[in-house]
Amino acid sequence: MRSGLPCSVAGALLIALGSLGAVDAETISIDGGDYNFERLSIEEVAHRIPSFNRDMETRKIPGRIVQCISGLDLPVGTGNHSVGSYCLLQTEKGLFPVQVCSDDLVGHFALEAVDLIAASTTNLASFIRKNCYGG
Repeated sequence: MRSGLPCSVAGALLIALGSLGAVDAETISIDGGDYNFERLSIEEVAHRIPSFNRDMETRKIPGRIVQCISGLDLPVGTGNHSVGSYCLLQTEKGLFPVQVCSDDLVGHFALEAVDLIAASTTNLASFIRKNCYGG
């Protein structure tokens, strides 16, 4: 991974994710199944950053999430939501774009580097489904 200036990485995330604005519930097909999801606003995802950072600290993952650019909520059932976002991870080596997801009810959490060229609603939903969905 290459580090970049905060404004250039954040700008690239904004451009790549311009279509992830908040709207009503939608359905997406992932691995042959249909899943309901909601797009989250930047404000809604910003409220998740402290939780993401606590999960990182608990798992001894270095760095801190400093900004998230929109995201998705894949409800598993009543009161159980799997949330994911494209974010910026600040480490001592610089800023890196990552995808992150969590399910607070069950305790799932995942974080991995992401290629901004491949950033999309479908890819983020697939990441959430694979890593943080369900009980």
